[in-house]
Parts: sequence; structure tokens; C-alpha cells
Amino acid sequence: MTAFIQNQFRPQALIFEVLLIRVPFNSNMGDKMSDNHSVSDKKYRSVLLEYLTKNGEMSATEAADVVERSAKTARRVLLQLVKEGVVTATGVNRNRRYRITQQ
Repeated sequence: MTAFIQNQFRPQALIFEVLLIRVPFNSNMGDKMSDNHSVSDKKYRSVLLEYLTKNGEMSATEAADVVERSAKTARRVLLQLVKEGVVTATGVNRNRRYRITQQ
């Protein structure tokens, strides 16, 4: 009887199946990822630019409060504006301020 119980409750080996997918590197992948954000970010651009026009400058935290989103989202939009040359960033880290670029 003991042999029967031991065989019946023997721990079973777990089998894991791993599927690896090879994705070719595409140099445009970064652009595609930023395009996913651009649809929602366009909403915030005009709001941030209007705020900057009225108030002169802002931090990413202030931008987050203005658009009612996370600081990460606000920072992403601001950095896109910097990349386009519309906004200038001064300072580093928490002391970074954003201003409309002077023409």
C-alpha cells in the first residue's frame, strides 16, 4: 500500500515551453514608437505652448499639472518640442526649465 501511495502522489515535472521570436532590427522602430505617442501628445502640445507663451517658462512637474498627466508624459512632450526647436531647455535634472525658443 505504501508503494501505491508514493507512486500516486509523486511530484510531477513541470514542462515550460519557451517561444523565441526573432525580430529583424529596423532603424525606423524608434520613429514608429514615437508615432504611437504622437496621437495623444498632440493634445498636450498646444496647451503647453499656450502656457509657455503666457508664463514664460515651466518645469516638467508644472507641465504635468497643466496637462493633468504624469511628469514622464509631460517631459516626453516637452523634449519633443525641444527636438523640433520650438522650446529651449535650460538647467539639468530637477532644475530644468523650458522656454519658447527666441526666433
